[in-house]
Amino acid sequence: MGSFTLALVEVLLSVGVPAQRARAIVDAIDASISERIGLQSAQQASRTEVSEIRREGQAGLSQVRVELAGLRADLAEVRTELRTEIADVRTEIADVRTEIAGVRTEIAELRTEVRGEIASVRAEIAELRAELRNEIATVRSEITELRAEVRGEIASVRAEIAALRIEVRGEIAAVRTELAEVRTEIARVKLDITRWMLGAMTAQAALLLGAMKLMQSI
Repeated sequence: MGSFTLALVEVLLSVGVPAQRARAIVDAIDASISERIGLQSAQQASRTEVSEIRREGQAGLSQVRVELAGLRADLAEVRTELRTEIADVRTEIADVRTEIAGVRTEIAELRTEVRGEIASVRAEIAELRAELRNEIATVRSEITELRAEVRGEIASVRAEIAALRIEVRGEIAAVRTELAEVRTEIARVKLDITRWMLGAMTAQAALLLGAMKLMQSI
């Protein structure tokens, strides 16, 4: 590889062309030049023809340089566009980070608010439980008192029923006694009536006998 081709490779590398591609370009140019030189040599080319080939190579090199300059311009333009896009992306990233920070702040405030509400609800639940426990204790006490009162009333009613039974039994016994006395009095009256009737019948019979005797004597 001659100085010309080495210089061409360095130029291509300096503008950002990959080494493999730069070597391929130089090899293609070198092959083209060598082919022409070989053909001219085979035909016993003169120095004028060799100079022409060199001029063609120089022209080709100039064209490559022009193309490289265009590539450099395009590369600079692409770099500018990329830098602009990168700057825009960085700005968007900064905006997104700002939004994320705002969202995090809102989340922190929401957490604080929710925790406060949860604490308030828990306090209300604790108060409600305490009230319910007090009400339950009061109701249980009232139930206990009511049970004692009901038991006392039941015992009193039972005592009244027992006393009433005794009283009724006494009254029943008294009624039975009075009934027995009435029955005895009725039997005595019946006996007296029977005796009176027998006496009356006896008197009537005596009167009849006396009347009959009187009539017979007449």
